[in-house]
Amino acid sequence: MRKNKILINNQFAKYCVLLFLLLFILLHILFSQTNEVNGLSKLYDSSYIGKKFSSGYLYNPEELVASSKYYDLYSLLTVENINNGKKTIVIVIDNNLPLSNEKDILLYLSKRAFVELGEISGSLIPVKVSLIKKISKNEIENLIKKPSIAEETKNSTTSNINETSKNLNQNNVEQKEKIYFIQVGVFYVEENYKNVKKNLESYGFNVHVRESIINNKKVFKVAVGPYDYDKAKEILKILQNMGFKDAFIVKNF
Repeated sequence: MRKNKILINNQFAKYCVLLFLLLFILLHILFSQTNEVNGLSKLYDSSYIGKKFSSGYLYNPEELVASSKYYDLYSLLTVENINNGKKTIVIVIDNNLPLSNEKDILLYLSKRAFVELGEISGSLIPVKVSLIKKISKNEIENLIKKPSIAEETKNSTTSNINETSKNLNQNNVEQKEKIYFIQVGVFYVEENYKNVKKNLESYGFNVHVRESIINNKKVFKVAVGPYDYDKAKEILKILQNMGFKDAFIVKNF
């Protein structure tokens, strides 16, 4: 009788272990298939320009790339700015986050990715990340150098990815229809307007400068564009958030 009781207890223990393992496997599969993850993204510091990532690629701020310990190398990700709904697509080419103690950072993003997400002035934004697919190392060369990875996936679920300031320069035919500019300021000192122009160009804006005379003094008017009116209103908000509080939309600068 005692032996039978011990046997039953042993069998029950085995069933419990098997049930636990089965539950663990199911939870693991379920977690692995979860496609959307919310977290914080951070802009790569400029000191990382030219440094080699764990994939062997050198960091270029003008490429749509990311670093993450949560996604495998060569993962193609959709990244959405939770603040404004703008999206872009990046390739994970690094699994070593710049600062290991920053546990809350889901992704480190390139400067171009931040611009496409409409965050020119900030360095930390909340994002929603979705895995599109994993690509091979051979495919990465064909994608990473293209003008926009988003263009390669326009027939996917991310087909409505917003154009950003880096991609706002259209071909000559389209530019004729875009007649709105955002004037960011009027400068009396040449050095001041040149500093502003250089700063805006570093973020991908198409900058225009026009000389004028005000109160018998030469001034330099600085504007970005051209855009259609809806895009001009969007860029105006971005520029105002950057500190150009007096910026305004003008026609045919």
